[in-house]
Amino acid sequence: MNLVYDLDGVLRWLTAEQRNFIMPDHWDDPMPNGQSVIEYFNERPHEVTYSPVTPYYPVIIKDRHRDSPTILTHQMEKWIPYTEKWIHVYIPQAKVIYVKKPEEKLEYVNSFPDTYLVEDYPNFKDNSKVILISYPYNSEVKDCFCRIREPEELNYLLEAI
Repeated sequence: MNLVYDLDGVLRWLTAEQRNFIMPDHWDDPMPNGQSVIEYFNERPHEVTYSPVTPYYPVIIKDRHRDSPTILTHQMEKWIPYTEKWIHVYIPQAKVIYVKKPEEKLEYVNSFPDTYLVEDYPNFKDNSKVILISYPYNSEVKDCFCRIREPEELNYLLEAI
């Protein structure tokens, strides 16, 4: 089994500081100032550089089976230079693949028979190749390959494959 990783929500906690380290209940919940996440960071793209890591980050970067994780991410064009700075600091050995829309992530993993996406996005039509990092905003997803509720579960999965 090969794994590729989403960035925001899996490795980087994009909205942590702005939301006082509380995950939103719904995917489209606005930021505290009333803007959407996209609007907020489009006005402040440099802030993505300073986003903290998620609790899953240490497990992923210490995965003894992979020297360089593959990150599959959808980023706004304005964010990419700042995202690359973040990756250079936290995961410089990563291979990064940018997609233009979230659905392209599934197209990528579906092109490889034994590849799965570690992801938190709740709006895919088919989650059969998604290892879902569980948050309140994706609790309705029922068709994922498996759901990970805490870092230890991800560590167990990585050890098992």
